[in-house]
Amino acid sequence: MLNIIGGEPILDIGMRLGEATGAMVCYPLIKSAAQFMNEMASFQDAGVSEAKEEI
Repeated sequence: MLNIIGGEPILDIGMRLGEATGAMVCYPLIKSAAQFMNEMASFQDAGVSEAKEEI
């Protein structure tokens, strides 16, 4: 499908089985990335305001 629309894969792990095994292998990685984006605290949420200067 990417060839038809002229796209490039975001993640290319070189699997050639053609039985959707690549999707099954990559699903946990994609799920983890989505959780990080949605649930990770921002600097403001974590109470981090500025870098501390160390001597």
